[in-house]
Amino acid sequence: GPSPAYPQFNYQMGIACREMGFFDDAIEQFKIAHKKGQSSFEALHMLGLCYKDKGSWEEALDSLEMALKAKGIPPEKALEAKYEKGLIYKELGKIEEAMALMKEIYDENPSFRKEEISKIVGPSLSSGSVTKR
Repeated sequence: GPSPAYPQFNYQMGIACREMGFFDDAIEQFKIAHKKGQSSFEALHMLGLCYKDKGSWEEALDSLEMALKAKGIPPEKALEAKYEKGLIYKELGKIEEAMALMKEIYDENPSFRKEEISKIVGPSLSSGSVTKR
C-alpha cells in the first residue's frame, strides 16, 4: 500500500483519475480519502463533482451536502460547493431551489462568479428581491 509518508495519497489519486475521466475510480479514491480523513471537505466536494460529471445528481447533492457540513471550510470553498449544488438543482429542474441558493451566494459575496450567477438568476439580483414578471 501507499506509504504513510504521503498522507494525501488517495485524494491525489482521485484528482488524477478524475482528470483522466475515470470517474468511478476517482469516486472510489475520494471515498477512501474521506474515510481516512484526508482533507474531508475537499474529498467530499470532489466526490460531488465526480457524481455530477456522471450525471448522478442525487449522489452529487448528498456529497455536497456532507461537504458543507465539514468543519472549518474557507468561505470561498463553501460558496463553490453551494454553487455546484445550485447548478445541480437547475439540471434537475428545481429552479426555485437553484435560485434560492444562487441568491444566498450573492448575499454572502456579490462578486463570487457574478457572471454565471446573474445568467441563472437574471436581473432580479441587483433589485434585491426575486420577482416574477
